[in-house]
Amino acid sequence: MRYDVFISYSSKDKDAVQSICRHLEECDVRCFVAFRDIPKGKVWAEEIISALDNSSMMLVVFSDNFNRSRQVDREIEIASEDGKPILTCRIADVEFQGAKKYYLKNINWIDAFPDIEQGFDELRDNVGRLLGRELVQPVVANDTPPVEPEHDGEHSEPEQLVHKIEPQEYFPKQTPVETSETVSSAKERLRPVDSRGSKKSILMVVSLILLALLAIILIPNMVTKEGGDEQDLSVTDNQAGRLTAEELQAVPVSVDQIVDLGLSVSWAGYNLGATYPEGCGHYYAWGETTHKNTYNWETYSHGDEAECKDVGDISATDYDAATAEWGSGWRLPDKHEVEELLQKCQWQWSTYNGMHGYKVVGPNGNAIFLPASGLRQGSVVFHVGMHGYYWTGTADKVVTKAFRIGFDDTVQNVAEELKAVGFAIRPVYVE
Repeated sequence: MRYDVFISYSSKDKDAVQSICRHLEECDVRCFVAFRDIPKGKVWAEEIISALDNSSMMLVVFSDNFNRSRQVDREIEIASEDGKPILTCRIADVEFQGAKKYYLKNINWIDAFPDIEQGFDELRDNVGRLLGRELVQPVVANDTPPVEPEHDGEHSEPEQLVHKIEPQEYFPKQTPVETSETVSSAKERLRPVDSRGSKKSILMVVSLILLALLAIILIPNMVTKEGGDEQDLSVTDNQAGRLTAEELQAVPVSVDQIVDLGLSVSWAGYNLGATYPEGCGHYYAWGETTHKNTYNWETYSHGDEAECKDVGDISATDYDAATAEWGSGWRLPDKHEVEELLQKCQWQWSTYNGMHGYKVVGPNGNAIFLPASGLRQGSVVFHVGMHGYYWTGTADKVVTKAFRIGFDDTVQNVAEELKAVGFAIRPVYVE
């Protein structure tokens, strides 16, 4: 796998490394970070050498901890012998010592202390120069979808683009302008009945409530199907034998890469492209193994809406981004595995390290955090912190669509979605 930047660091500076890596990857720089990118069971030294060979440059995160580490001396030596550009980002006012002084003192460096974020712009600019390209600015989340397709910033033929790429709005909390048949049909399926000014609507609402109560009494474990293949799999916390809301809140979120929730597969502790549980990571079109700047049918690698390639289900195939990025054993979850996650786990809307999303607690008491990562349409990210959308590897019977799991703060469901939209991926691991 090719990387733009190999990050050399001391494990004691993990928090700072995560911040730097997050910023660079938001600028579309592919980073190698050992604690994230070396799969368990792999020989550490072999993976380090392979990553160095396949990286365009090295970024040293320099500190007093780094000065005391001998392991990093070998990394710097190899990068230097291979003639790779080396950029040093000092996160502490510390002099170079030992081998670091030999390799790094005569190379220009960036000072990013006492506030590391103040050095991000200079870091981005210098990494871009060494890579030989201008880096994209980090994407700013925008919670208001474009009303007219020219807001996408890439096309001047609105109608065609709207009908091709507008993602379905499955949740009724927002009421964006209806600009496509896709949006309209989705709202018809899941929007609550509008009772304003209509006695008939009020009676209908009452009837639906009574039917819902009857269903809870008679068939508490049944999955209710709405709108064809879409399934509302919302989980409540007040069922017998389940943890209370207070008990759920006390369960710690796992920060490991592989998390056993007591299900048929293990789940990743963070999104593909992220280094921490609350990170959104990268966005992917379905069946594409790399992230990109723009998501629509014009940039989709498997055809367009009129002639979309049918590749079938893609978990653990050449079309699986999780397998391509993290290696053997990792893959996209299939539709049944996300349904299992919804049905057998308890879900609690939470805020973790400042990010909204769901704490998902498995039958064995372990927990992961799924951030409300939003979606990427065109070149803009929407609904971060409000909605979460994650691809499965299961294709829909309609060749232009595949299944995803989606949620907001009250609803979780599995539904089909257009393949060209950019969603997050939460991989699963199977030994």
